[in-house]
Amino acid sequence: MLVLAPTSIYDPPHAVHSAVLNGLARRESRPGTGNFFVPQLEPSRFPMKLLRTLIALAAIAMMSSPIAVGQELPKATKHENASWYTNYYIKFKPNQADEAQKIIQQYFVPTDKAIGRDVIAFQCKSGRWDLVVFIPMADGAAELAWQMSPAEEKWFAAFAKIAGGPKKANEIWTRYFDCIADSERAIVIRQM
Repeated sequence: MLVLAPTSIYDPPHAVHSAVLNGLARRESRPGTGNFFVPQLEPSRFPMKLLRTLIALAAIAMMSSPIAVGQELPKATKHENASWYTNYYIKFKPNQADEAQKIIQQYFVPTDKAIGRDVIAFQCKSGRWDLVVFIPMADGAAELAWQMSPAEEKWFAAFAKIAGGPKKANEIWTRYFDCIADSERAIVIRQM
């Protein structure tokens, strides 16, 4: 009779069956147990073959690198023909999307037009976010060095003018942010 049994309580049954199927187990007879099959994993050459293959691939990859063959090191390069954007993902509070859209259409869109900024906005019909907005960064990545960039300062000045003064602009801004449940910001680049 042939019986499969783990060699210890730590061997999961699938490991025993895998060992038998892959031919890695050996038959062992124990006195008084009859023909008892105890899979015991023998040292296999498969892991060593795999290790040798990986080492060979790593050696080939290193020999083909520019440093190994005596070529020049990589040089610093700028993104050519690239447009940088600040990307906002916005989730509105329940029943607040209409109020937020009214503020966007009445104040934010005219402000963007007044300063000549072409904002790209998408209303999401599925997923986590309600609105995704791409705002161009006029000075590209250099804007990241500013806490408030000159382009943002220009936008807020135009917004205050359209809103009817800084106090009114601040009230509208606060009202808009009260509509937001969650938001995320990312910097993205578009290569042409």
